[in-house]
Amino acid sequence: MMSSSTYVEKNLTRADQRLIRMGMLGFVVIPLIFGLIIYFGFGWVSGEYLFNKGMDFPEFIILGFMSMIVGFCGFMFWEKYKDLSGGLKHVYQGPIQNKRKAVSKSSSGSSRSSAGSRTKTTVTYYIKIKDKEFKVAPERYQNHHVGDLVEITVTPRANMILQFELLKRNESLDEQILGKKPTHTLSQPGVKNASLTNSDYRILRKAWYKKLRKAIWFGGLPLGVMISLISSGWWGLLIFLFPVPIIVIWQLISLLKWYFKYRRELSQHSKKIVHTYVLDKYSSSLNGGSNTFTILTKEGEFEVDQAFYQKIQGSEQIVVEKSAILEIVLATRLTLA
Repeated sequence: MMSSSTYVEKNLTRADQRLIRMGMLGFVVIPLIFGLIIYFGFGWVSGEYLFNKGMDFPEFIILGFMSMIVGFCGFMFWEKYKDLSGGLKHVYQGPIQNKRKAVSKSSSGSSRSSAGSRTKTTVTYYIKIKDKEFKVAPERYQNHHVGDLVEITVTPRANMILQFELLKRNESLDEQILGKKPTHTLSQPGVKNASLTNSDYRILRKAWYKKLRKAIWFGGLPLGVMISLISSGWWGLLIFLFPVPIIVIWQLISLLKWYFKYRRELSQHSKKIVHTYVLDKYSSSLNGGSNTFTILTKEGEFEVDQAFYQKIQGSEQIVVEKSAILEIVLATRLTLA
């Protein structure tokens, strides 16, 4: 049974005030460090320090960049100052309702060829209690699970986490995570085999068409570039654009491997029915795109639809029907304990 959620306001303690002041100090130090690095770095590279000859193009660019940094740090400093002067903190207590990670990928480097580019991946982690999301550190995200009873103390304006405390562990977690035996047993444990239904065949066909569209989308443009260069007699440029044929070949191999597995799936006419229980769940998104919903069970992770995902609170027994080879989720349902 899920514990009820509570919310209260309390006065800041001296320890809370010290944490806030440290945060304020950080937003003073950051622009100073950036400014010194840019000033002396520019002088070391160009042989002339900034503003020695008045305002020129580099000075305007750097001033604009520093203005954004100072503006952001000034805003965050003000928010923390208002929290400190207000003297209050918000305390949320309740079971974790959801976990979410937002993945952001960006490329930097040479714009002429992808050979010199680098991809930077940033992952931001969130935990939700009492219908409110909190940005947390990766270790807190990994070490806490849906259904855990926690208490989170934050500042009202900056949402700075002052304290994060685990009050009670979700009892449904088993030995895979906590090294303990399960607190309940499954009514029909294990994995069973069954025949594919007409509905299952339709789901598999949709998955194949989705995979085909994705391969055409990501491989079609590079293939068009290759054909254009070869037909124009500029095939030698492919030496400098070597990632282009690699992408085309990779997409083709990946598509063929998937297709052969898909054909084997259809010929075997079988699926697996997994009886298990939920240990955790999380949603994720890439570059602000649509969310994918994943549940972690004793038998592994499964990507499910949003409607079923929202029914999960972290202690349910479930049945997952999946294809035998591609392991595509065909159906999910809750079972009685």
